[in-house]
Amino acid sequence: MRTVCLPTSRRLAPIPAARRVAPKPTPKATRSDLAIEGTALVFGREFRPEIIGERGLSVIVEPGALDRSLRRASAGKEHIELRLSHTDESLCSTRRGLRVLVYGRRLKFFAIGFAAQVAKRLPDLREASVGLDNCKGEIHRAPSGERIMVVEQADLVEISLVSKGACEGCIVEVTRT
Repeated sequence: MRTVCLPTSRRLAPIPAARRVAPKPTPKATRSDLAIEGTALVFGREFRPEIIGERGLSVIVEPGALDRSLRRASAGKEHIELRLSHTDESLCSTRRGLRVLVYGRRLKFFAIGFAAQVAKRLPDLREASVGLDNCKGEIHRAPSGERIMVVEQADLVEISLVSKGACEGCIVEVTRT
């Protein structure tokens, strides 16, 4: 350390302890160290979604039904959004930080940054639900009379954070990266 002498008229007085500024505390979580991850769908598992105009219809999404949609999203031809409760409020998309992949019989998703910060502030939205379009498949009748749609191909439009998802086991977590 080198000492520099200033002329008497320009010497600086020491800063009194009361005026010293304490260093700012490090934030507990920044944009980059929070992540949101979860399961959006379990393939082959029956669930009862809320479908406009349909009552008493259960749905089973077959493994491979979303492959075309996921390939188009990874190629940048389509995008899948992460939304809040199936509204138009998009947190991110496959074009802006959302990663969606099939892991075994589960459709998993992962995002960091803004989406995770919003999810952290909304602790009641800890389940996930999917928004499907152009569903192709067959409708069967169960012995109980209930209708079951077996989806063989569909477009995945969105994954939503919801308070109660239709498909059991679709849990969302906010974690640190």
